Amino acid sequence: MPPHVHLLALLNVTNLVATAGYGAVFVLSLLQSCCVPTSSELTMGFAGVLAAQGKLSLAGVIVVGVLGEVVGAYIAWAVGRYAGRAVVDRFGRYLLLTHGDLDRAEDWYDRHQRFGVFGSRLLPVIRNFVAVPAGIAEVPLGRFGALTAAGSLLWDGAWAGVGY
Repeated sequence: MPPHVHLLALLNVTNLVATAGYGAVFVLSLLQSCCVPTSSELTMGFAGVLAAQGKLSLAGVIVVGVLGEVVGAYIAWAVGRYAGRAVVDRFGRYLLLTHGDLDRAEDWYDRHQRFGVFGSRLLPVIRNFVAVPAGIAEVPLGRFGALTAAGSLLWDGAWAGVGY
């Protein structure tokens, strides 16, 4: 097969998870939390199917997914915190973020800091982009990590359970 066909196989989430297992779940979860549009529903659901077949552990899939999401969220939080609005000015159109979006996100975090991150981790699409505005809004890193982990545990556990 030509090399480009093998590269295209990497875009197939189910093939990637089937061949690379926990590593693929971690990387795809990390990318998803870094604002790269990957499908956690598909990743975790298919990993749950593999767990039901005895090829992976259900608990292992969930833990690795949560770890990937927390690491990716910390990266995106740091981008938001240290690059701030300048990153949105330059790359926001690729992340589907505008200054108005950031203003709303900062207001949201100011009002609901304890549960804003947690609740956002439970909403499709929004969960992919929550970390950058949280960093810009200076949500404390420890709280951010704990709430990200809790929300991701529920989300990843539910989708892996559906697949299982």
